[in-house]
Amino acid sequence: MISKRRRPIIIVTSIILGVICAAHIWDARYHFRMVPLPLWAYEAISEVLEEKIFTPPPTKSFTNKLPLFDFDTKLGREEALEYVRKLVPNFGPRMTYENLSIESWFSRIQVKNGYCTDFSILLISLAAKAGLPAREWILWHDNQWSLGSAHSIVEIRLSNGHWIAMDGQHATILTSASKPISMAYALKLASTNQPIETRRLAIADEVGLPKAASTKSALQRLPAGVMLNLHLGSWTGTKHLPVLAIPIIYGDSKIDWRIWTTKLALLLGCFAFGVVIFAIRRR
Repeated sequence: MISKRRRPIIIVTSIILGVICAAHIWDARYHFRMVPLPLWAYEAISEVLEEKIFTPPPTKSFTNKLPLFDFDTKLGREEALEYVRKLVPNFGPRMTYENLSIESWFSRIQVKNGYCTDFSILLISLAAKAGLPAREWILWHDNQWSLGSAHSIVEIRLSNGHWIAMDGQHATILTSASKPISMAYALKLASTNQPIETRRLAIADEVGLPKAASTKSALQRLPAGVMLNLHLGSWTGTKHLPVLAIPIIYGDSKIDWRIWTTKLALLLGCFAFGVVIFAIRRR
């Protein structure tokens, strides 16, 4: 039993604790949505959830305007990458996202310099046009989550069930022994310090892209954990279909402490709320 003298103290203390926990979660909300997973757990979730873990295309009306490419063939993949790379200029003003719709976004990327996420959205949409599932991966270079330290690429599942990782911005495909590989296989290679290669298309040199692509430099920072992003951003100003997560590779062996403390704050906050309710009901 809680004495009448201690009850106000317990209630006030619990409320203060709850407010502190809520403030920490809000301040570190970007990290709160990250859930670290070992590789085997990620692969298991991918198999169980199937389509639900994939990043959807912006809208079907948008994908219907795109050409159809055969991602099952080497030529088709290269044609898709060339289309994406030629669609977005390499120089000029950067994209802006104010008052954005699908149609206005598509018009802008044809005249403005896009971000890596723009290339990923285009690749995902091309895959959807071909009837293939796709998902975005975000590669982080450091443990500060600082601006410019991340790079977005796409993984597409072919008709034979194999996954291939493609970098639309740098017009490259992840390979090992000259064969396209999945991100799961890239993680396994990195964990044993085996090299991960990137096959550059000719257009990558034609438009003057840097040879040390962000993809390769990020992968060289592994081994690292896979994380699921439980809150999807939308670069096109529209709401996504219900999707669980975007897989994320964290490009450093250390995991940011806020990823753990925000989860702990949630548990403490729920506990504090329960204490307050219990104390009030015991009056």
